[in-house]
Amino acid sequence: MGGVTYTVSCPECGKVYEIDYGATALYNPVSLFVTSTENGGRPLLEFLVSSKKIRKEAFELAEQGYTLDFDYEHKLYYCRKCRKIYSRFYFRLYKRNSDHTTDSYEPKYICCRCHNQLEQIEHDDCHNIEVSCRCGKTFTLDIDSDDEPLEWM
Repeated sequence: MGGVTYTVSCPECGKVYEIDYGATALYNPVSLFVTSTENGGRPLLEFLVSSKKIRKEAFELAEQGYTLDFDYEHKLYYCRKCRKIYSRFYFRLYKRNSDHTTDSYEPKYICCRCHNQLEQIEHDDCHNIEVSCRCGKTFTLDIDSDDEPLEWM
């Protein structure tokens, strides 16, 4: 596992936006939900998810026997209403029931500005996104630039 950080900037005011994709080997299932000395005695999920509500729901489900799916990583989220972008940590918890059905949980992130639910945007679809900067300028998000992204392991 590894991750990359793309940076894009507003052509009007120069504000830089960082978009993280992926995860590192440090993001193992145990460190995400179990306290450890490496994380100051706290689960890593507390650092990766800023929403107290989402963290609370995730920890409660883990205590109820939900398992972490191995498809977890930083992804791009987008608000279609106010055209803001966010880098958020995606994960999925699931539990297989005795009747052979599966219950699952994925975080539902909310826009800090308008409180609408954010939409997850896949890496290949980024070029279709129009971002509204705080300066009022709208520009197309294009991470297919000549600049190499910062890779982190």
